[in-house]
Amino acid sequence: NCFEVSKSECKYKNVRFHYIDVRGSSSLLLNLGILNNNALEVMESGDFKILNIYVTNVFQELESLEDIFNGLKITKQLENIKDPVIRYKLHTFLLNDGLFFYSDLEKRLTEIANIGSNPIPYPLSQPALYYKTRAMISNLVISSQNFGSYIMDCYTLARMFRSFDSGPDPKYIIAYAGIWHSLRYERFLTYFGMQFVGRNTGELKIALLQPDEGPSYKEEYYGKCIKLGLRLPFFHYAPDT
Repeated sequence: NCFEVSKSECKYKNVRFHYIDVRGSSSLLLNLGILNNNALEVMESGDFKILNIYVTNVFQELESLEDIFNGLKITKQLENIKDPVIRYKLHTFLLNDGLFFYSDLEKRLTEIANIGSNPIPYPLSQPALYYKTRAMISNLVISSQNFGSYIMDCYTLARMFRSFDSGPDPKYIIAYAGIWHSLRYERFLTYFGMQFVGRNTGELKIALLQPDEGPSYKEEYYGKCIKLGLRLPFFHYAPDT
């Protein structure tokens, strides 16, 4: 009854549930989603003309990180953080953390744009070029997914620390997320000087594609979200302040 649009039936009046998914909230993220959903299909068909349309659409919307923050109301969340030290450190962390993901996305988009509309060659005719091209497309998908994940975490972290006019600041925050998101929260909390009392993460394996590995290269990257078994008394001994 609490995880609903209307909280009238929720008996915990100070609880806020917030489901965060920003993927469809701007033209840039919509176009990134279209690119992700169609890039691998294009890789099989070899139709670079349609892929370049998706790439062009993303390039047209790829503004600076500050402009992206403004468009997605991330800046609004940051501005509502009452503590100026937290506000400054979080803003600085998010911008610095995003430099790699932003530049990597630009790099991957540029690689595809430079190919033009030439079809992907058949593996038997030009095997080296074939596997290089497939790796470039797959890495573009990974890069765009990483950037979307980063943007989602910017909004989430900013909202965690913001204040609200309608009630007290959050006292306890539970974030339920996958391992990529959790690792970014961990990096910020460590950067901010907080201390961990325990960690509960599964294994994480990454396999970025290399253009010269030929047909045996791995296309997947994966990670467990949650490993069950760790028990911590998170709230039994929580301080009052």
